[in-house]
Formats: sequence, structure tokens, C-alpha cells
Amino acid sequence: MTLPNENEQRLAQVLKFIEGQLAQGKDPKAVLAILEGRGAPRAEAIKLITQVMNRRPSQPERPQAPPARMPEDSAEQKELSKFVEEQLAAGKSQQAIADRLMARGIARDTAMDIVVQAGREKRALGVALQPNLSQPVNRRKAINANEWRAFIEEQIANNRSQAQIVETLVGQGLERVDAIDLVLNNTVQPDATPGETKRPARSGSRGGGGGRRKVIIGVLASLGGCAITAISYSVAGVGDTYLIWYGPIVFGILYIISGVIEMMRSQ
Repeated sequence: MTLPNENEQRLAQVLKFIEGQLAQGKDPKAVLAILEGRGAPRAEAIKLITQVMNRRPSQPERPQAPPARMPEDSAEQKELSKFVEEQLAAGKSQQAIADRLMARGIARDTAMDIVVQAGREKRALGVALQPNLSQPVNRRKAINANEWRAFIEEQIANNRSQAQIVETLVGQGLERVDAIDLVLNNTVQPDATPGETKRPARSGSRGGGGGRRKVIIGVLASLGGCAITAISYSVAGVGDTYLIWYGPIVFGILYIISGVIEMMRSQ
């Protein structure tokens, strides 16, 4: 009976040791350092490590993310839009929703477009305006007075103040001066009979008197704000803070501009 060669036994043990270390996730350089620490020649140790690595089964490939794609049809587009609306209603951020769409294989740009569009539609639904007033208004275009009048009267019926209505009109794209002019000229007068909506006459029919009244009010408001600011400045000592009353000053300037515009239109 012939016994295996002692060198072959040692070689088998070393190969088994190397294979075990690599199976545990050890770096080949770390295994080489261990072998060198045990007195193995460096060249021989590298040869054995290479031999073990070559005969190890190849690692399975990591699953790759699905390729970016566009929605296949309108049905899928509607499904994705509905999904985005539900996520927005749940308070999810646009970036988080876009990431979930990209996880489904949707291209990044397409995912962001779907999310942004759904966000715009959600905001549009929350705007309590007439259908033809739901888009920002280009002040260069002629304003339909009847449409604005109906909208302003509806807002007044909902107990909204003139300032709130002005802010709403500004949010729809009107210049603040135009918004103030519209509200002032479409406000129900206190002497109107029940069931009757009475508006002040347009500036052209009253000879610019309304414009002059606005200018006077604006001047008084601005002077009042400046006076309060001057008093605050004179009372404050060196290095002390003082009050600048921006509200009346800005209001007065806007009223003056509105009055001047109305006077120019009446000519």
C-alpha cells in the first residue's frame, strides 16, 4: 500500500486553506500576507492563490436595473398619472415619486415630466376661479370686463376683502396696479338697492374725478407713512433702531399710480 506523498498532503491543505479564506470574502492580498507570515515563498503563494481563484466557480452577475423606457401606451400613461396623484395626495415629495417611477423602468426625464404635470394639475384644481380665468392673464390682451366683474362679485359674495381679491388677481398674472383698478371699479356700492349690483361709473364718464381722488388719497397715505418714519428717526438716539412705515408709503404710491392711469384713460 502506497501512502500519499507528504508534499502533496501539505499542498492540498494549503489549497484548501486558501479556498476557505477566499470563500469568507478575504481579499487575495490579505491571504497572500497570511501565507507569507507562515513562511511561504511569495512567488509560490501567488501561484497557489491564482490557481484556487481560477478554479472557483464564477460569481453570478448582479441583476441589472431594467432599461429606461417610455410609457408604452395611453393606458399606462393614465395609470402612472393616477399613481402620481395618489402619492402627491399622501404628501410624498416629487423626487421620491420620481424615484419610484424610475424603479419601474421609466426614464428619468419622463418620470420628472409626469410628476411635474400631475403637480400642476393638482394646483389648478385647487384654484377657485372661473374656468376661463384659471390660466395666468397676459395684461397685453384685452380684459373681458364682464368676466372679471362676475369673478369679483363672486369673491365679494364669499366675504373676501378687496385686498384678498387683489392678491388673487395678482396671482393670476395681472399687474398689481391693474388688479387694484379692477377691484375698485367692480365693487358693489353701499347705496345699491337690494338685488341690484351697482358699480361706480368708469373713469371716462366722470371726467377723471375718481383718478384725482386716488392721487389725493395716495399722497396723503405716503405723507403719513413718511411722517411717522421721520418722527421715529428723530426720536431714536445714536445707534438705536427706528421704524420705517413701508405699508402706507407703498400703498400710497400704488394708489397714486392707479389714479394717474385712470386720469390718463379718462382723457
